[in-house]
Amino acid sequence: MLSFKKEHSVPFPKSHEILKKLEKQNVILAINSNRFTDSIETFMDKFFGDIDFILIRGHDFDCPSKPDPCGVNKIIKKAGVGLDEILYIGDSNTDIKTAQNARIDCVIVKWGYGNQNDWENEYILECIDDFSQILKYF
Repeated sequence: MLSFKKEHSVPFPKSHEILKKLEKQNVILAINSNRFTDSIETFMDKFFGDIDFILIRGHDFDCPSKPDPCGVNKIIKKAGVGLDEILYIGDSNTDIKTAQNARIDCVIVKWGYGNQNDWENEYILECIDDFSQILKYF
């Protein structure tokens, strides 16, 4: 496991609470990122260790990075669900393109790496500025 010294990193407001609510509703949760998997797992253990993610897919050498849908496709296969049962939540144009390439719905959040162009992209279902807004999709 790699060591990551990012003492100032904290979860986005309401993220733990909302993810716990989704988990209690039996929503399958997963992560697809271009960060290295070890880095993601370090932060997940620290802040979300009590939440069960079916799969955490970071940048690995066996799978091209986003916007290639490889990571998402591995999550879909493991979850055993149809494309119409998936909602991809991201924060940037890369996430929008990843969802498009995987042929799944996408919601974008206003925090993170995105910008006005991403928030107005015609492909997304919605752009949200509060994580609790995601609950209406489940």
